[in-house]
Amino acid sequence: MRKGNDFRYHSRMDQAQSKLAEMQALYDVNRLELEKSRLADRNKLFLLVAGGIVLLLLAGWAAYQQAMVRRLKLARTQFMAASEEAQRQSRRAQESEKMKTAFINSMCHEIRTPLNAINGFSELLLTEQEPAARQAFQAEIWKSTTALTALLENMLELSQLVSSESPLPVAQTDIRLLCAERLELQKQLGDNPAVEYVNEAGTEIEIPTNAFYLTRVVDNLLHNAAKFTAAGRITLRCRNDESRRTLQISVSDTGIGIPPEKQEWVFERFTKVDPFKPGSGIGLYLCRLIVTRLGGDIRVCPEYSGGCCIRIELPY
Repeated sequence: MRKGNDFRYHSRMDQAQSKLAEMQALYDVNRLELEKSRLADRNKLFLLVAGGIVLLLLAGWAAYQQAMVRRLKLARTQFMAASEEAQRQSRRAQESEKMKTAFINSMCHEIRTPLNAINGFSELLLTEQEPAARQAFQAEIWKSTTALTALLENMLELSQLVSSESPLPVAQTDIRLLCAERLELQKQLGDNPAVEYVNEAGTEIEIPTNAFYLTRVVDNLLHNAAKFTAAGRITLRCRNDESRRTLQISVSDTGIGIPPEKQEWVFERFTKVDPFKPGSGIGLYLCRLIVTRLGGDIRVCPEYSGGCCIRIELPY
């Protein structure tokens, strides 16, 4: 029985050791599989992190490239704008140089004409003894002096208006009285009995405007009409359109008129309908400059066929 018990004990121990070995083998296999799974998860996590980093790097590179493209486009736009501005400034400088040359040539001619008349009639006045002739020479000298003074005043006004962009000051002005005074003054200055001066100012008109510069405009228009009207009529009209709040002033004459193709050209700088008429190359340009600064418009009336008619429209 003792031997049987030992045999059974040893048999059971062998079975237990065999099962223990199998369980140890299974444990080792499961542990290896778990480690393998953990390693696979670690590799996946590493790949995810690496992929995220690569994506971030790619996104940053794309953003950098996009920013560089925007900078290049902006630099190209700025370069093109600078190039266009340089070309524009170059053209403006060339035009300014041409305008300076035209201004010098025009002013030399404009100033030379009355000066020649003053010099010539002064020499004749010194040698002439006849009272009537001396009086006529004095009148011609006075006219040339007046024309020269008006030309220089126009040049000064033009220089001030071109060099300043500030709005012109305005005040309540009696337009009817202003027009009547300027028409009477031009009648005395013209001293031409063959020309009739007609005032159609209508009723009393008072609006806020710059009386000084409006006087310059009316004087230039009347003087221009008198130069080109040897005989006939010069009419000054005023009308107040209260519904539109617009003042209309027109100066019409029965002179030589302006051809249709030159009705806009005469308002440009240093242009003259008649090159032999002194002082007509700056007056109309100055008139348009003043009227534009006052917020209005000045044009030749295309429907008028009896000579020339220039109309001003001023809002108030």
